[in-house]
Amino acid sequence: MTTRDPTQGQQEKTKSEVKVEQQSDVTDVDEVLQELHNFYVDPEVEKSAVRKLDLYVLPILGLFYFFAALDRSNIGNSGPAGLVESINITDSQFSLSISIFYVTYIIFEIPGTMLLKKLRPSRLLTVAVAGWSLTCIGMTFVSSYWLLILLRLILGALESFFWPLLAVYITGIACYTKEEIGLRMAILLSCAALSGAVGGLISYGFVQVKTSALEGYRFIFLLEGIITLACTPLLAFFLPDDPATAKFFTEEEREIILHRKKQRELLTGASQFNWKDVRIAVLDIRTYYSMIIQFCGDMILYGFSNFLPTILSSGLGFDKLKTQYLTIPVYAVSSISVLTISIISDRMKLRGPFILVSALVGLIGYSIILGSKNDSVKYFGCFLSSVSLYTVAGLNITWTSNNTDPYYRRTLTISMNQTFGNLSVKQFNDNYVSVEFGNGLSSNFNTVFLRDSCTSPKSVNISSKQKTFTTSSISNSLKIAEVPHVRRNPETGENHLDIVWKENDGSLHESSYKESFLKNHSSSLVVHENTMINRKLWNNEDLSFDFNSLFSDYAEYFSSNNKSFNKVVNDLNKYGLSFIENVPDPSEETEMKQITEKNVSRWPVSKLATRFGYIKRTFYGDLFDVRNEKEAKNIANTATFLPLHMDLLYYESPPGLQLLHFIKNSTLGGENIFSDSFLAADIIRDIDITAYEALKEVPISYHYNNNDEYYYFNRPVIVEDPFDVDLATGKNKILAVNYSPPFQAPFQMSTYSQHTRRLWENFLRGLELFEEIVNDPRNQLKLKMKEGNCVIFDNRRVLHSREAFSDSNNGDRWLMGCYVDGDSFRSKMRMANKLNLSP
Repeated sequence: MTTRDPTQGQQEKTKSEVKVEQQSDVTDVDEVLQELHNFYVDPEVEKSAVRKLDLYVLPILGLFYFFAALDRSNIGNSGPAGLVESINITDSQFSLSISIFYVTYIIFEIPGTMLLKKLRPSRLLTVAVAGWSLTCIGMTFVSSYWLLILLRLILGALESFFWPLLAVYITGIACYTKEEIGLRMAILLSCAALSGAVGGLISYGFVQVKTSALEGYRFIFLLEGIITLACTPLLAFFLPDDPATAKFFTEEEREIILHRKKQRELLTGASQFNWKDVRIAVLDIRTYYSMIIQFCGDMILYGFSNFLPTILSSGLGFDKLKTQYLTIPVYAVSSISVLTISIISDRMKLRGPFILVSALVGLIGYSIILGSKNDSVKYFGCFLSSVSLYTVAGLNITWTSNNTDPYYRRTLTISMNQTFGNLSVKQFNDNYVSVEFGNGLSSNFNTVFLRDSCTSPKSVNISSKQKTFTTSSISNSLKIAEVPHVRRNPETGENHLDIVWKENDGSLHESSYKESFLKNHSSSLVVHENTMINRKLWNNEDLSFDFNSLFSDYAEYFSSNNKSFNKVVNDLNKYGLSFIENVPDPSEETEMKQITEKNVSRWPVSKLATRFGYIKRTFYGDLFDVRNEKEAKNIANTATFLPLHMDLLYYESPPGLQLLHFIKNSTLGGENIFSDSFLAADIIRDIDITAYEALKEVPISYHYNNNDEYYYFNRPVIVEDPFDVDLATGKNKILAVNYSPPFQAPFQMSTYSQHTRRLWENFLRGLELFEEIVNDPRNQLKLKMKEGNCVIFDNRRVLHSREAFSDSNNGDRWLMGCYVDGDSFRSKMRMANKLNLSP
């Protein structure tokens, strides 16, 4: 009986083990054993058969592995060549479009590989290759960010099982012996190394193609996709599904291959699916040892692919083209290393020691790169590091396949191995650090941003928590002195990214960043985006579904668990509106008939407000009360109709929140009206962009004369946040709306010109649209506030109004109100959602 590879430490199986454990397809073991024992293997014929396998199978698989690596990474070359500017995406969006590939790549690796036994390999691989080449061609015509994301996800799914399928094909279907597998795997991996060596040059050449129809970078996708697609028939017509029936063998050679196949089946068992094999593969500790090796190997491989150009371009000062030239000898050494080491490994029938030695050589290379200040020596270190690139990963796959049977157990183990390995993709250079969050998504962080965000004792005063340096003091030539690494904080259990910087004076500076901080800054959104979670624009119909949920109880609002208060904060963030019920009536106490300095803190509305922070003091004082006055200076104190408006827009910094406690409200009429101004602005942007832009440009003057104190300020109707972009629409988010007709002063823009005429026309059209939308009852919430209720609303978003009222029924109307600064509210918003905005 043929024994297992002695390097694997596996014991020879008995006949009963073959029958019971493996459930072999070979029904009569004794008969087959006798047949195998009597079979004469002619060494020359066997060598001829293996040579034909190498000549007919390896070139095809190697060619398409080359294409797979090329088509997967071409986006990296197209980005700097014009893709980013052409479809107007940010660096973070470009980073996501690269890393999103691995979401579907990881998801489909295992199920895709398990299909190999059910479908013909040639057809399965043909469909996959044709699919991804067409996807690559489709990327030529990408015009939007979301289309790019979609195509990258499709590409990831189609490429996901290609390498595992190659591994399974070589280690099983092709009928190579265990002593022959290592070299063949190395040949395939050398094709990937070749892709790394010349991929940049190929892309550089394609970009030089100039036409009026397509931008240069689009030819990277188009030509590489067409070349891959044109070669696809090679898989369909020339890759044998079962080498034992391949037409290129003579009868003697075919018998040798059939003999090998029977030996394999006898030793490894049946190829029928069995859940027991899945369980064994998942529970086998050796699977996880292999996964850890693959994880480390892939991390070295993916990191090196970006680290090498960084050394050559920024370290040695070569231009992009020369940098690509200089990568070729490094990858050539890597190819020679994997081939040479694999040949020796096959002959000596050893895997583990060669993985260890290769890893140690790579470690020495990385140590030289990190420790040396001489760029030429660093370049030498790259050659040493390249020895481990494909050797560790390739020999590990071979070692795993040699140790794992039967078919489905081996297939699942290899797939798990590759899936875990692909979770380690991470890159960095002196311009950015790419962080993988473990969910298939990553983000590129600008090194200036990271260095400026440092909160180490060297950067931030320990007691005051204030910065001790200026942003301008950060060098434009920031250097990362050591490979960034992730550690787990034993006290909090949270991951931290640690970076060591090389300062201008040559000293080293250490920075640490919490994973939560990096996640909250992992896109183009700024801190302010975190204060607008789940913001929802609403009209009457929208709000009717959630109306009852907007009410909270006064007592629960002050509970120690903060549950009710946090709900109010989130309601204000989402709708700009919240209501408090069962607020005590202060008029029942004699000393609370009017506001005094001593009793301010005792008023219920004051207690509600100070839960957010300090009350915003105005010329009214800390609090103000609203009562019906015949000769009132403020329209709010009259019984007439009060139109939709916002408060104190004549202040340089209007209040963020307004609170109104309805102590008495028994008059006839006087219903309160609320309307979402952000909804109106959003609608105008969709239907009349020129009017929308005019509302952003033309300033309205607001003023108020109060006891010889004159308040005055200019504001446009709509204010956008220039730094906060909605990723779904690509539009800037609305930061505030300014609308308060009762307090409007004469316009400052009084001169006439053709430009101002058109601007006025657009502005007036936009203002008319705005008022039509906010005054439409379908876009309003109208209700008669109950006594004992308090409304809290966002004064920079929600317009409020009141119907005229009458006290002819001897009813009374008394409201107590106050303001809270917007910063206090946003601070509570961050705390309520436990947002980690500090490193």
